[in-house]
Amino acid sequence: MIKRKVAIILYNLGGPNGEDDIGPFLFNLFYDKNIINIPNPFRFLVAKFISKSRKKEATKNYNKIGGKSPLLSNTLKQKEALQNKLDKEQYKVFVCMNFWHPMPDEVVDDVKNYNPSGIILLPLYPQFSTTTTGSFLSKWEDARNKAGLVCEQKVVCCYYSQSNFITAYTNILRKFYASAATDGKPFVVFIAHGLPEKIVKNGDPYQWQIENTVKEIVKMADIQGMEYITCYQSRVGPMSWIKPYADEVILKAAQENKIILVIPISFVSEHVETLVELDMEYKELAMHNGARAYHRANTVGDDDIFIEGLKNIVINGVVKDVICPKEYCKCYRQANG
Repeated sequence: MIKRKVAIILYNLGGPNGEDDIGPFLFNLFYDKNIINIPNPFRFLVAKFISKSRKKEATKNYNKIGGKSPLLSNTLKQKEALQNKLDKEQYKVFVCMNFWHPMPDEVVDDVKNYNPSGIILLPLYPQFSTTTTGSFLSKWEDARNKAGLVCEQKVVCCYYSQSNFITAYTNILRKFYASAATDGKPFVVFIAHGLPEKIVKNGDPYQWQIENTVKEIVKMADIQGMEYITCYQSRVGPMSWIKPYADEVILKAAQENKIILVIPISFVSEHVETLVELDMEYKELAMHNGARAYHRANTVGDDDIFIEGLKNIVINGVVKDVICPKEYCKCYRQANG
């Protein structure tokens, strides 16, 4: 009996693979209409301006971690871990990135040559946002249509409350909480990447899903008397972003002489925002302003429980739980057409 061949597109943001890539990567990021939603030629000009003005600072940050983003290599490890849990005759995992190589136009040709009977689009974004998952889906669909790749396709919208994902992060919280508690009672700071407020007000479910991810982790961890807060990092520009801001939370906790434990819960891989912003900038901010200690938990990476959860999503189909309240049904429409 011939087995049905399924291509799994495991995708993430992407990042520069060297210094020469930083400018073009930033341009791709800010030229995306889901991130800067203004008509051309203005979006093109704005993207050119922002990418040029931010290149020097971005280069400095990437140089702190070896001159390139580790995101692709980390994603390849996750791909290998997932592939090893699947029937290789039935499933083949492809890595794809949104803003740097390998991008949809490149990967779609490899998928077409594989000649699958079905495709599963599997994000490495646990929480849905129009700026991440929605952006990638739009580019993938354009590339698929251009390549003439016609077969059944399923879209995984998000898995912010999926049991394996929550269990993996709960284990991380318990481990690092126990370690930090040797200094005293830790103050847990759950940190997610930020978004401009206007994007959330337009119906993006990201913040709602982040808050519910935290709620599920805290419930499962069941740490008596744990103090915690959810906040958001990496804001840029003059506009208002979703609050509270992570740097302000860290500063206040430090001034109160707290033991700070940072848990990144929107990233499943280490990259510049965790390795520089969390590990260096926020640590310096904390320790120079009176924190008793600063601890940062790792991302989930290729943790076996997390990867098992991705395998379960692949085998058992698209997550069918209630994903968002009714006001956020936009994510269903964008993910599933």
